Amino acid sequence: MTSNDKPIRLDAHDDGLLRNLYVQLGIPRDQYKKRPEDMNVLERMWVNLSGRNDSAPELIRYMQNQQKAKRRLKVPWPVFNGAHKRAPSLSSALDGEQMESLKSAYEAVVLPLDVGTDAAAWNEEAVESLAREFSRLTGMIMPGLILLAIAEEKRKRGVWFKVGRRRSEGFDFGSLDDVEDL
Repeated sequence: MTSNDKPIRLDAHDDGLLRNLYVQLGIPRDQYKKRPEDMNVLERMWVNLSGRNDSAPELIRYMQNQQKAKRRLKVPWPVFNGAHKRAPSLSSALDGEQMESLKSAYEAVVLPLDVGTDAAAWNEEAVESLAREFSRLTGMIMPGLILLAIAEEKRKRGVWFKVGRRRSEGFDFGSLDDVEDL
């Protein structure tokens, strides 16, 4: 799915089926970037249960949209309230130099899109470009979604940057180092 594709639509039966699967698997939707094997399990189980052909990224995007639309929904998307499977931290997979390369690759590929990591994850071209740029800088081959997940870890811990709204508010920064000056 590319960022221009429309999100999938599910009828009430399939929505309920996906909600039950989500709770049964016990994995918050934002962790699937870190868990490619679990993402494949989600997709296979969904196809087997529903008879539909939706991809894991399409399902995760649907979940995200439902979570963010909780005020509009009669029944909000289920939450785990801390009772979910924990994902391992991925940032320890990179040393300091590789982390700096990821930061540079992210600045070059994702920041110009002016979107957050959630929106970037739905843009296959951006995900692939991030992986290519990181590989060019480090010689390492690593999936783009994993790299996005590492960037998101850093962002959520306040170590890196916030993205998505700054440019539209008149704060145009071209380097993560410039963020400290805001």
